[in-house]
Formats: sequence, C-alpha cells, structure tokens
Amino acid sequence: MKKFAALVILLTVYGCSDAVFSDTMTFPENRWPRTQAPAFDVQITDAGTYDIYVELSHVYGGIPMASVPMNLTVEGPKTNAFDFDLAVIRDGEHVGDCTGDYCDLEAKIATMELTPGKYDIAVAQSFDHEFLPNIIRTGITVKKAQ
Repeated sequence: MKKFAALVILLTVYGCSDAVFSDTMTFPENRWPRTQAPAFDVQITDAGTYDIYVELSHVYGGIPMASVPMNLTVEGPKTNAFDFDLAVIRDGEHVGDCTGDYCDLEAKIATMELTPGKYDIAVAQSFDHEFLPNIIRTGITVKKAQ
C-alpha cells in the first residue's frame, strides 16, 4: 500500500505538468544588465495554441519600482514581440510567491498559435539604468494552452 501511495504522489507531481519547455538564467551579483536579453531555444513539435510565461525571481523589497518594463520576442516559423510591465507590487503587496528574502513570480505574457519548428524566445528588461538590481534569475515557460 505504501508503494502505491508513493507512486500516486510521484505521478501527481511529475505527470501533471503541461509545460513543453521551461528554463531560466541566473545573474551574477543579482544584477540584470540592460544589454542582456536571455534567449532560449524552444523546439515545438506539435502545431497548436501555446501560452508563454515569463518567470522572475528577485530579492524581496529590492526592486525600486512597482513593475518592471520588459519585452518578450518570439522568432521562428511564427514571429512576434510583446512589450509589457511585469507587476512586482500590486495594491501595496508583493506579487508572486515570497518566502523569506526572495520572491518568485510567473506571468502569462502571450498566447500564440505555433507551428512545429525551432523558436528563439528572448526576454529583456528596459529599466532606465545600466542594470536592474536584485534580480536573481529570469526565464520562460511554454505550455500547451488548455
């Protein structure tokens, strides 16, 4: 019975992800240079509708604004660009999952019809200084839309 329960837990945790791609990039000294736009190679094997999420981990209280101006570019068989403001604080509260000194947030930025092929998806920040402070990592997740 214990083996069965362990199997059910494993299948629940590992079998429920609908992500076809997920990756992040960390920044030395928790500084994201304005000139650096992490890019990720994503292989899409099935045509369909996909949701693209941006992930961001930062030091709690360390970003000097309520939202971060950002850009997401998708290049490949289908190409598009999205400018957006990623909310860090909303109604005086930190957005995302904050534990201790760190916060992790994920936001759906785009829904696109994608055909099979290789896509280069990049995320950039356009903070009006040399670097955005207190950023631990950023990345993207691509999920098949429900």
